[in-house]
Amino acid sequence: FKKNYLNNITFYTNLDLQSIAAPIFDKVIKQVYAVIDNNDKFINEIWFIGSPLLENNTINEEKFEECMNKVKSYANENGLSFKYILHRFEKPKVGLNCTQFDLPIEIVIKDSDLFPKEVISFYSAALINIANIFPQIKCTYINLYKINGNLHTLKYVYEAFERHNNLKEFSI
Repeated sequence: FKKNYLNNITFYTNLDLQSIAAPIFDKVIKQVYAVIDNNDKFINEIWFIGSPLLENNTINEEKFEECMNKVKSYANENGLSFKYILHRFEKPKVGLNCTQFDLPIEIVIKDSDLFPKEVISFYSAALINIANIFPQIKCTYINLYKINGNLHTLKYVYEAFERHNNLKEFSI
């Protein structure tokens, strides 16, 4: 039985994969999104984009709750309501106002024409997309690598976030 191998792959992404390693045989096509500018239709909400971190044992429940409590306090101090957007592999979280969408969050925001004042996440490609497409939405991230230095693979994610002009770190 003969194995078939790919000689090359074309990556179609919004991420700068060239900065990780220049491809030798593969091709990288960087997606560029149109900017949607709408300063009139903000809603007084902070949306937290979830990730299955508890389900994958990336973070323990105590640290997760500590982070969520800080984000909820921040929202409260700024007169904003807090909404947790579940990842498709996440279970609902007790004590959080959870919502799950059937579409990517970027499309939900675009189609609803109502923009949350801020979007926060631990890490998510959607956070980068939102920062690129909707520059008027404040986009922030919680750096898990600073919380748990054993998560070495995340170091590169946060280095990419730091280079992005429209992403800021949320202080824990």
